[in-house]
Amino acid sequence: MEERDLFFRVMQEAIETLKSDPIAFTHHTQHGPILLQATASREGDWIARIFGQQLNWMSPFRSLQEANEYLLCSFAELMPEHRCTGRCAPANGSDYPRLPVGA
Repeated sequence: MEERDLFFRVMQEAIETLKSDPIAFTHHTQHGPILLQATASREGDWIARIFGQQLNWMSPFRSLQEANEYLLCSFAELMPEHRCTGRCAPANGSDYPRLPVGA
């Protein structure tokens, strides 16, 4: 398989993941841990949350894909210098309290 074909296959898999799997990921930054989390609302929409020691952003979206894309793009703009290390990982829920839907 050519590199170009492999690249497009990996990108397609990433796009499908954005449509099907909610993001719950903790980035350990120089400003402390920051959690990115997409959760379903009671109304059937999706809530994208970014929170950390001095952050608590929340935005509603009609689709999971929109919420996930918002989280990734917003974090990239917020922390352009961040490079993940071994400490950055999927969130297990123990580092942060779960906020009630609509909070």
